[in-house]
Amino acid sequence: DLDGNMVANISNVSLNEGYGKSGQIQGIYSDYTVLRFPIHSEDKYALYNLKTKELKYIDSEYGSPKMDNGVIVFGKKEETGYKYGALDLDLNEIVPAEYDELYLASPKLIIAKKGEKYGLIDYNNKTVTDFNYKKIINFAGYVSDDYFKYWGQIDFEKNINKYTVALDENDK
Repeated sequence: DLDGNMVANISNVSLNEGYGKSGQIQGIYSDYTVLRFPIHSEDKYALYNLKTKELKYIDSEYGSPKMDNGVIVFGKKEETGYKYGALDLDLNEIVPAEYDELYLASPKLIIAKKGEKYGLIDYNNKTVTDFNYKKIINFAGYVSDDYFKYWGQIDFEKNINKYTVALDENDK
């Protein structure tokens, strides 16, 4: 936790599953964590409930899953590269792997990129903000990004919502 106290020891999970003492946390939310078990040339991933000790393996088609705010973002290899989607805590696909980039912006919004444009979707894959933006980044009150070319505070009133900063084609 933020005070430096151990909240979970996953080494026993690794040993019980036959992977040695190494395991890597790929995000944590509430009682859940996504674990990465390195196995020679291929990694194996699982959703682990810290309270119940239940371990659910994540299908290998969902590559490099990482948990953020109760959503598991994954990559799926396609002929032209990777496409990204998301799973819920029951490992149901809630956002299909059809995006070029996918990042959580808030407890309800996901920054998504299709082609060269960014937009916002919700956890049901419904478009919240059209894919009209050159760039959208997470916003915490202070922004620094190559696209925005400056450091500084951003006024919420000039923004599309209180969680992200968007840049249009005219660099506005």
